[in-house]
Amino acid sequence: MENAKKRGRPPKNGIRDISAFLRSTVALEAYQRARAQGEKYVIAIQLAVAAVRERFPEMSISETEVKRVLREFQPEGASEVWVVTKSGREYSLGFGSRSA
Repeated sequence: MENAKKRGRPPKNGIRDISAFLRSTVALEAYQRARAQGEKYVIAIQLAVAAVRERFPEMSISETEVKRVLREFQPEGASEVWVVTKSGREYSLGFGSRSA
């Protein structure tokens, strides 16, 4: 029985594909920009989905996935969160205070 194959999806051990990280970066920047412009939470989520679909049309994204990204990179109660800024087609990452 020791040689029996484990069922289910194999563990990734925290390793993430670079395309998933890029998708998270684009979604996070679009969400933060929308909130800084005064958009409501739901609208900012929708704008983040639209931004990812525009930048990476072949990549899947949903509102639920954007919420997962926010939970990972901007956890509730955190004093500092990931902040993403965009200049042209370049993105910059850093830590900063929650703006919205």
